[in-house]
Amino acid sequence: MAFGLGALRRAALFAVVLASGLAVCRASDSVVSQLYPGYDPLHIDGHGLRREPHALERFVSANASVQLDARIKVAAELSSSGEWASVLVEGVADPRMDDVLALSVPAGAHPALVTPVKYKWLAPEAGYLTSGSAKVSFRILNLRQSMDCVLIRNGLERPTVAARSEEIEPKHPGAPLRLHLSFTGVPGQVVVHWSGAKDFNATRGSKAAGGALENGTYPAGWVEYGPANAARYASTASARAATYDRTDMCGPPASTIGWLDPGVLYSARLDGLEAKREYRYRACIRASETLCSEEFAFLAPPWSAGPSGEAGSSADFALGDGPSTAPATVRMLAFADVGAMDEDGSYELDQVSGARAALLAADRELREGGEPGLTLAMLVGDVSYACGYGAIWALFWDRWERVFARLPLMTAVGNHERDWPNSGDRFPDQHDSGGECGVPYYRHTGMPTLAEDQPWYSFDHGPVHFVVYST
Repeated sequence: MAFGLGALRRAALFAVVLASGLAVCRASDSVVSQLYPGYDPLHIDGHGLRREPHALERFVSANASVQLDARIKVAAELSSSGEWASVLVEGVADPRMDDVLALSVPAGAHPALVTPVKYKWLAPEAGYLTSGSAKVSFRILNLRQSMDCVLIRNGLERPTVAARSEEIEPKHPGAPLRLHLSFTGVPGQVVVHWSGAKDFNATRGSKAAGGALENGTYPAGWVEYGPANAARYASTASARAATYDRTDMCGPPASTIGWLDPGVLYSARLDGLEAKREYRYRACIRASETLCSEEFAFLAPPWSAGPSGEAGSSADFALGDGPSTAPATVRMLAFADVGAMDEDGSYELDQVSGARAALLAADRELREGGEPGLTLAMLVGDVSYACGYGAIWALFWDRWERVFARLPLMTAVGNHERDWPNSGDRFPDQHDSGGECGVPYYRHTGMPTLAEDQPWYSFDHGPVHFVVYST
């Protein structure tokens, strides 16, 4: 990543932000190294850098099988909030170091066809290796499908499902989830993005009345918003809906064992926002019932419109032609190579302490304030590190919602979102995206590029003109 600032006349700044795509996936997994002495998990990524596979890549689905053992019981009890499950494993006659408890979506999925979305080694659980019993906590992400907990034996290289829990049904599968904000590049506008279900009763395989495909459309979505100090929402913005499916992926694992339906991806543009004013909002979906998200608030930035009134135009970009009233200072967060980690200690992505540290630091900056307030986050390449595993995109937006639902996020596509052989990118022989070839990235982030796979755009933010592009 490179980030440069140069002074221009009238206190304006010009920033070039590029995603170089030279990122290294890091992990630390002492259990794996103990289980497989001499095993070297490091690979060479598409840019000649050594990297470890993330946790889901270690699950060798090609060798997976199902051999249920009636003596083993797995029981999952969901918390009242639906966010946590307490899972009891008992009856394992010969507990081993390589026993794994995993969360599988959808329920009943064969491990050769679908990789679990997360897992935990049972050996470190108190008393498991002596009693064959353990109690484990999983944080349950609402993936809008049924799921179950499975006991897997023989480790990750030859995983064998030995027992399953009953199905776990997510609460409110149709609820608006995983909100985040972005800019359009036009002063006075902010976009709200979120995900919804194609079918409110998707977990039971039937359509709700007035459901997902009524009249050939998805359920209606909208955002209610207004000044934070107002008693009621003053405005409503209708949402556009999009999605992607398995056939949009370029290859495995995104098109095979890593596939997870993303649901409906909504985006609604908020107009007429006044500079440096705080707004509150919530996202809503209506099908057989109306469901709304929790409320979030954000601070509108000090808008800086050039002569054309549109960001990214040649007039806005011209040196010395910017607005004379441009504010002197804006505050922003800038980072790259982020990923996500869940808080239950399970393995679903690189176990990178930096992901948690970045989230906590960004959240603290927002909470503690400062003058002027934060109004922009730049994440310049290698966003979720999903690498073909759709559940990790859901985890990323879930974990970062508390930041990006309050702070508009602008991004650049990185090699781990885009690179795939013969798909039109700059590195035609690389596999870094895990078969995604940029599709989930573009549909989730909604950056103001001219088209998908044209990874450049520009926008004004206070006294700064940003030019963003991926190399």
